[in-house]
Amino acid sequence: MVEYLITFSIGLIASILSGIAGGGAGLITSPLFILLGMPPQVAIATAKFGGLGITLGGFFTFRKTKYIKWNYVVLLSVLAIIASIIGSLLLINIDETLVQKIIGFVMLGSLPFLFIKKNSGLVEVTTSFFKRTIGSMLYFCISVLQAGFGGGIGTLIPIVLTHLFGFTQLESNATRKIPGMLIALVSLSIFMASSIVDYGNGMAIFAGTYVGSSIGTRIAIKQGDTFVKWVLTGVILLLSIKLLLF
Repeated sequence: MVEYLITFSIGLIASILSGIAGGGAGLITSPLFILLGMPPQVAIATAKFGGLGITLGGFFTFRKTKYIKWNYVVLLSVLAIIASIIGSLLLINIDETLVQKIIGFVMLGSLPFLFIKKNSGLVEVTTSFFKRTIGSMLYFCISVLQAGFGGGIGTLIPIVLTHLFGFTQLESNATRKIPGMLIALVSLSIFMASSIVDYGNGMAIFAGTYVGSSIGTRIAIKQGDTFVKWVLTGVILLLSIKLLLF
């Protein structure tokens, strides 16, 4: 019972931050499960319960707002389903250590893109078909890594959606909730079929992340896009350092 309370508490705290920034909780929850004695694959698979809680909690908070770009939800959802199948199979068959180092370098290299354009992520803009196509391909690649390895890679999705689709930070966080939910559901189903899920800790972290994501999303909506952008910058920087040095 104490172990489950710790899992719930860590999930709650991590998902408040994730609810604001739009990602990053997996890099906190997966190491927690490893410290509790789980093999790395089981830790990542079990943490997907947390991802499901984050997306559900955030969606039910965002659903009555103007921030969900419904005309993009179907496209992103289809890409997410395909990516989650590929990413989940990669986790089962590949050592994730090298992949996490690569993710760290990519995340660190992405930071300048948050500030190349002063108003990026702060105001909605119309982008070209070419940019949206490139954005779709990058979204797909990031989703593959998110489904299979987590590691905070999902924090790159807001950068793609703001720069290449023209979303604001809050629109990015809101619109990605349903596709993110599908990533968590599909990958979790594959992990369950492969018997690499700890259900007790999984349900505990689901409860924590659901509550925490709701809280974090409300904070983000109240504080606005500029606040979310700076929190996202800090989260990406910290996660990059964590992946590269530890």
